[in-house]
Amino acid sequence: MVHLSEEERLQERAEGKQKGEQKECIKISKKLLHQNMDIVFISSIIGLSEKEIELLN
Repeated sequence: MVHLSEEERLQERAEGKQKGEQKECIKISKKLLHQNMDIVFISSIIGLSEKEIELLN
């Protein structure tokens, strides 16, 4: 059994939260693309780069 320090647990929690937020941004971006929203607009709202959003298409 591996015991993590408090700092390691907090780091893992922060990384997990960041991954979850990234997945949510991708999910929302895909929905907006399917609604024919402009890539520049999506990028300005969601925070992903235009290139990242283009790759979702």
